[in-house]
Amino acid sequence: MGLIIQKLLSRPLLSLFLLYCLFSIYLFNIYGVKLVNDSERYLEYAKNLQDGFYFDAHNFWYFTYSLFIYFLHFVNSNILFIVISQYAIGLLAVFSLYKTYMLLFNDNIGAFLTGLTYILFAELTTWNSYILCESLFCSLTCISLYLLTRLHKQHYSPLSICITFFTLSLTVLTKPTGIALLGALCILFIYKNWNNSPSLVFKIFFSSILIFCILLLVNQMLTTFLLVENYITGDIVYAASTIKNMHNIHWIVLTPPKNLYIPTNDHQPIIRLILFITHNFVFWIQLFLLKITYFISHIRPYWSWKHNLFSSIFLYPFYYFAIKFLTNTNVNKELRIFALSYIFLHTTIIGVTSVDWDGRFLMPLLPIFFLLGTHSFLQLLNSRNNY
Repeated sequence: MGLIIQKLLSRPLLSLFLLYCLFSIYLFNIYGVKLVNDSERYLEYAKNLQDGFYFDAHNFWYFTYSLFIYFLHFVNSNILFIVISQYAIGLLAVFSLYKTYMLLFNDNIGAFLTGLTYILFAELTTWNSYILCESLFCSLTCISLYLLTRLHKQHYSPLSICITFFTLSLTVLTKPTGIALLGALCILFIYKNWNNSPSLVFKIFFSSILIFCILLLVNQMLTTFLLVENYITGDIVYAASTIKNMHNIHWIVLTPPKNLYIPTNDHQPIIRLILFITHNFVFWIQLFLLKITYFISHIRPYWSWKHNLFSSIFLYPFYYFAIKFLTNTNVNKELRIFALSYIFLHTTIIGVTSVDWDGRFLMPLLPIFFLLGTHSFLQLLNSRNNY
């Protein structure tokens, strides 16, 4: 066993490549090509782009995925080719995680284990079979993390800045939750500006402009999402109240109070959201906390006990060690601020909007937990060995 591990670590990228390919072939044989409810609108948007670019108020926040499908059609219009491409880009995600870990912590073992963890958590690779945003979004998130880390650790160059900015733009426009990545970067920029700028006026002005721009973007995004309407039904999991005769429906639907205040549609979306929260705070906070509990725990009452048990055993140790890293004041402060901001914003978005049925919204957070959790765990092992 020790000899096998030594051989794997002697050529980590080749080992990860072979393991990913074997695992992907196995999963593809099980899942094949999956078309689901949302698949059609991405395919339709991509098809309509053939007549020229046009702005679709809702689907624009998924624009990168439709653009991805659009360009693939020039090579091969078969849906199978989209899935194969997603598996291929998934390999780049694994390599990106490996490289990111090496840049951050310069440890070959930890880098290999991070990549291996990404492969072994089968749900991540499984989404490559689906015509959904999650596969590309997770892959682009990993690639963005690598490019940002490289930009931070190595010398700036116009080319590297352009590549990083372009990739980040694509990532942010792959799914609405991509705004969490943008928000985390803004928080990091505000922190650096606050520490580096001698002028208090400039600090406040610069920070206010960034926050105002993000709020404008959020308000524009909310114009196509029916948040208040979803709150009225008390759905913890999206559209759960529409499922009739479901066993234990009370686990995923919260009964709203009779005196629920509903703000009118003549307000801006973000103002309407604030009004609903302030007038129905107890009900809203219950919804919010239940949503993020299901989201982070990655457990659902309608999943099998085996699935819930596997999620708990696999993910919770990474949560623990990642939190241990993020609460350690001796580690790099900028890394902590970025990671905490990204996790907080992404989780908050889910709490404000909806938890999904199948757990796919959690996937873009896992690379952060795997990176930091692996490093924190290895630090603990090394400290005990040295002791």
